[in-house]
Amino acid sequence: MSYYLDRFPRHPRAYNHGSTCNGWTIKNSDMADYLKDFYLDRDIDFIDRTVLKLQSEPKPVMIDLLAPEDAIFSFYKTFLSNKPKIKALAVGLEHDYIRPERKDLIRSIGIEVREGDLNKSKTWNEMQEWLGEDKAHLIMERGYGGLHFIPTYIHYYRSAMARLWRMLDPNGGILLLQTPPFGILEKRGVPIKDWLKLLDDEQIFYQYSEAYISQDKGLPYGVLIIEKNPQVEILPDIVNLKKP
Repeated sequence: MSYYLDRFPRHPRAYNHGSTCNGWTIKNSDMADYLKDFYLDRDIDFIDRTVLKLQSEPKPVMIDLLAPEDAIFSFYKTFLSNKPKIKALAVGLEHDYIRPERKDLIRSIGIEVREGDLNKSKTWNEMQEWLGEDKAHLIMERGYGGLHFIPTYIHYYRSAMARLWRMLDPNGGILLLQTPPFGILEKRGVPIKDWLKLLDDEQIFYQYSEAYISQDKGLPYGVLIIEKNPQVEILPDIVNLKKP
């Protein structure tokens, strides 16, 4: 277990340009790659319902974290190509990885790529400014190596989840999140499983996988999928957790 704990540090690793070349083994993933991680046996139709929701929106709004534009662009081509334009944002640690032949095309579709560090409030504030009065119908994060630059302590998770919740469309906005394995979060003092039980009390629909063997050299990750309940403005507090 110590090996896996080292891969998900309590404090994020120092980042330097080019570290992705050495540390990130999964790159340029399209939506088909994402779906391999996010299809869960408990309710395999959930992703299909998510797609239908976005197809029903006049102008779908999407955010992909710890990622270039590939997955959003693939999602658009596969499921939303009948839309003249979407509003989409990809946020990653580097900004110069857009394929040159694609820059004008993704801009015309409505996809924007920005450099941003999710450890910094500045990045979150800029995402909120980008949204403006809009709300996101879908927020994804399948960071793989990028998760090794994210801290695994409880106050970060409270802050990040609260911000993501505020960004979501209240009428069934979807979070698709890859996480460290739940066992590692628990060892780091993040009581993720007890927190999920509180979502039941709030009638918030969710699915999860505590750990699965990933495409990233067999390293285990967790998966968390949450659908926003319009009646719940604030998520249960994972820090001051009152167990059911």
